[in-house]
Amino acid sequence: MPGREVSCGFAKVVRELGANMLLKERLAGLGALFFKYRSYTPVLFALVMFVFLASTSFHYRSGFDSAAYELVCLGVSLLGLAIRVIAVGYSRSGTSGRNKRGQVAESLNADGIYSIVRNPLYFGNFFVVLGITLLFPHYEIIAINILLFVFFYIPIIYKEEEFLLEKFKDAYVEYCRRTPAIIPNFRLWRRPELKFNLSRVLRRENGTFTGIIVGFVAIEVIAEYFVAHKVHLDWGWIGFLGVGLVFWAASRLFKRRLRALDTAP
Repeated sequence: MPGREVSCGFAKVVRELGANMLLKERLAGLGALFFKYRSYTPVLFALVMFVFLASTSFHYRSGFDSAAYELVCLGVSLLGLAIRVIAVGYSRSGTSGRNKRGQVAESLNADGIYSIVRNPLYFGNFFVVLGITLLFPHYEIIAINILLFVFFYIPIIYKEEEFLLEKFKDAYVEYCRRTPAIIPNFRLWRRPELKFNLSRVLRRENGTFTGIIVGFVAIEVIAEYFVAHKVHLDWGWIGFLGVGLVFWAASRLFKRRLRALDTAP
């Protein structure tokens, strides 16, 4: 009977919509959870690499011991840091923060690096993780960490965009229409309206810089132990670690002063 077919078809659509809404809610829930603990994501990626290190079938490929190759890997991570520095340095007050309890956005960043990509901080994080991952030139590790990165950050981006859409409404919709979410479009570049805020960068990004240094040094030490069964660290890495620790200590010591200087709108 036609009426019954229409009724069954409508019920099917309702069930599908219900399933989609449930999936949407789950994605938002994951985004909120991952957002809260996003500072600990490097630990997750490091665990993947250490599992391979501990495997008896794991062997380094040629090139790992090359100082030039290690510098290339470090350069990739520092590129990610540079992207974050640009995003934070030209961001508006009350945005691009490290808050963990929930989403915060006093205004909408839409110029500077935010004019070419909507999520420059996470775009920078990708290169930070990629540089450390490339220390192990194995396709398995690289592929797994990239997949983990996507799995972890897609829900976070979804949750953030849900919040921004609710807060800024049509302004955010228009911004999304012209600005890509992940892959930058450099032709869309708009000069930032604000001046570069160095104190904001020093206050917010000292952890990223120190994390990169500690990550590289830790992997060097642990890898040497698993491969050569000894603990050894080149003087170059020791000096690099020293610079990182001094920078971190200074930023913590002058934390209040840096916060007071962070007065840009």
